[in-house]
Amino acid sequence: MNKEAFRPRASIIIIAYNTEKTIERAIQSACAQTVKEIEIICVDDGSTDSTRTIMQACAVQDVRIRVLTQPNSGTLAARTAGIRQAAGKYTLFLDSDDLLRPEAVQTACDAADQLGTDVLEFDVELIEDPNNPPKVETMSWLKTYFSQEYPLPEAAEGPTLVNACFDGQTIKWVLWTKLWRTELLREAVKDYRGEWLCVSEDQLIILMALLSAKRYARIETSLYIYFVGGGMTTMGERFTDPAVIKKWGTKWLALTLARDWLQRRGCTQDEIASGTASFARVIRENTVYDLLFRCAPECRADYLGWLAQNCTWEELLVVVCEAIEWQESANERLEWYKESFDIISNSTCWRMTAPLRFVLDSLKGNR
Repeated sequence: MNKEAFRPRASIIIIAYNTEKTIERAIQSACAQTVKEIEIICVDDGSTDSTRTIMQACAVQDVRIRVLTQPNSGTLAARTAGIRQAAGKYTLFLDSDDLLRPEAVQTACDAADQLGTDVLEFDVELIEDPNNPPKVETMSWLKTYFSQEYPLPEAAEGPTLVNACFDGQTIKWVLWTKLWRTELLREAVKDYRGEWLCVSEDQLIILMALLSAKRYARIETSLYIYFVGGGMTTMGERFTDPAVIKKWGTKWLALTLARDWLQRRGCTQDEIASGTASFARVIRENTVYDLLFRCAPECRADYLGWLAQNCTWEELLVVVCEAIEWQESANERLEWYKESFDIISNSTCWRMTAPLRFVLDSLKGNR
């Protein structure tokens, strides 16, 4: 195939970090697509095993494969690198331990063309990884999440789609269940400047892409095979490792980046608030859940400290107050007030303002 004359119908982006056991299988599923006019962009995110070597060997065998390499910079950086190189009209994402069905590109592109949509969502088949089986509760939660059916949003533009995703969950929160118009993704990450995210990377890209989308559609056809392994964090898992606490506490950075990117595009404060409101609500609710049920009591101070670094004091107060409302008795609520606000007040990373000190003292009954 002549690379100079080649114009792909779709781009498949595969990012990988130390997945030498599964990366070839993923690439081969992309190469086996019934549509031949595709490109496969493999991004190695600084792997220390043989992942990059395997990618390069596959590229020798198939001219449609391009390999990009970068120092370990995280999922957001790797996905952005792939998006910026994508030449197809549409883009799909394939995780390095999953598979695409052979007809995935053909089916999705045909449907998107016929429906004239910017975003096309499809179904997913869940398979337990035989070499690393997941916990029962993890598999149960995923089956429920991906099997839930919601009505499509009545309107199909920007903020309505964002709300359908983060409020109504009509649209799933993952990139790889969708075919995207490439130009939409390119617009979504145009303001990316190397920021590092530990969590919520995909949600950030989805938010920015949906804000610019004009039409969304869904087909009830399974095109993606998701292997569920034992390494996935479950909703009931406790935080005890400081590194894990830091990771989950920095989810607020995704919201900060979304606001910053929209501001760079000339959006007003009202437009920014409206466009990110449902995303902010999801992050806040997830944080309250983390604080109540996932963070070990002895690690609560560390978690609140990390939150203080990554969200505004108003947002932090709302999180703590909502967590307090979950307490069953007045005495328990009072203890939470005292403990949480003492932690925040004494946090070395927290720059207290006079109004905030007044609020804290008032809530503790000192004024």
